[in-house]
Amino acid sequence: VRGFTQDDGHVFCTEEQIAPEVVAFHAQAMKVYDDFGFDNIDVKIALRPDNRIGSDEVWDQAEEALRSALRGCGVEWTELPGEGAFYG
Repeated sequence: VRGFTQDDGHVFCTEEQIAPEVVAFHAQAMKVYDDFGFDNIDVKIALRPDNRIGSDEVWDQAEEALRSALRGCGVEWTELPGEGAFYG
């Protein structure tokens, strides 16, 4: 295996659970990547697309929750404006 992409996944949680869930997922994913010898990992956040459902306020909160959680993981990431799914 030379690469791995998780195509899709969903976690249903409260707003208060977002950061702990992202941190826990990140830790588990890094363990799996390490088991397979992957050591050059790029983390990316796909941000809101132009055509979307939900208010800007909800998107602001969701995007900032992801940023905050990744800061808690101590990783750098790339933001991809407009690349998010229309449903968030």
